[in-house]
Order: sequence, then structure tokens, then C-alpha cells
Amino acid sequence: MPLPFIPGAYLILIGLGRFVEEHFRGEPQTACFRGLRLYQWLAIAFVVCGAAMTAVGGPPAAPADEPPGVAVASILAGLMAVTYCAFGVDFPGSNRRFSRLV
Repeated sequence: MPLPFIPGAYLILIGLGRFVEEHFRGEPQTACFRGLRLYQWLAIAFVVCGAAMTAVGGPPAAPADEPPGVAVASILAGLMAVTYCAFGVDFPGSNRRFSRLV
């Protein structure tokens, strides 16, 4: 694959997912323009930029070196732990801002 195709495909997929997510989010304080929320317009811009990037030619991407299986497992476990702590952990005894989900 050409090198610009990879981030272009990422932008297209992120933009499509974000567009649908923002439709269901329903935050009343988000500004609306022509019937779409601001973040939906940004998602459309992501898709357009991603489409432009996939249309551009470039050098082929270098083949990736395969890391050892233990390294992949530990990296995935670390990412899962960080994601769990960032999005799912409630700290009820803390008084820091945004520490409680209730």
C-alpha cells in the first residue's frame, strides 16, 4: 500500500464512526450548523481529508518487523489497563475533579 493510504484510511474510518456517535450523543450545549452538530462537521472533514490522502500516491510502506509474542501480550495488557483506568474506574474516596462518576 502507498504510505499516505494508511493514515487516510484511519481518518475515513474515524470520521464515519464519529459522525454516527455524535448523532446519538445528544448534548444540547453543542453548537448546530445547518442541522448537524459541530462535531459531525469535523467528522465530515476527517472523511474528506482521509479520502484525499488515499487518492495521493506515495512510496510503499515498509514491511513491519514482528515483535516477540511476549512483547505483544504485555503491550496489549498495558493498553487494556490504561484504557480501563481512563474510562471505567471510579475513585469515590477522591476529591479531585472528575474523580467520581456519579
